[in-house]
Amino acid sequence: MATNKVNGQLQVTQTTTFDAGCSIGGGHYMKKVFGVAHSQDVPTVTAQEVATFNVTITGILVADKNVTMVETPAGYDSRLIASGNVTADNTVTVRVHNVDNNTDLNPAVATFNIAVFEFST
Repeated sequence: MATNKVNGQLQVTQTTTFDAGCSIGGGHYMKKVFGVAHSQDVPTVTAQEVATFNVTITGILVADKNVTMVETPAGYDSRLIASGNVTADNTVTVRVHNVDNNTDLNPAVATFNIAVFEFST
């Protein structure tokens, strides 16, 4: 594989495809980034418990090396923490953990921004 290095700042101003992936700082090659904004009405989350829901993101594979990021929605109670991971092909399971020791929390409908980064081996 040919390697092209950029010394200094790289600015991409249009759609660009890196067929073999892109490495930043000599790390693993990132192949794809998948993203979705998903609106969800999470039910009441009991103190120290977790609520889960699944989101379909076409193209992700559970066998790939993935890193999943879930943004806790703006305005969400700070005692609710969102996270997720790829649990099946085309599926991210999002977990909303209530970290409060005593209070059940019933969040409003909100939009979760989810990104899945796929890396090569």
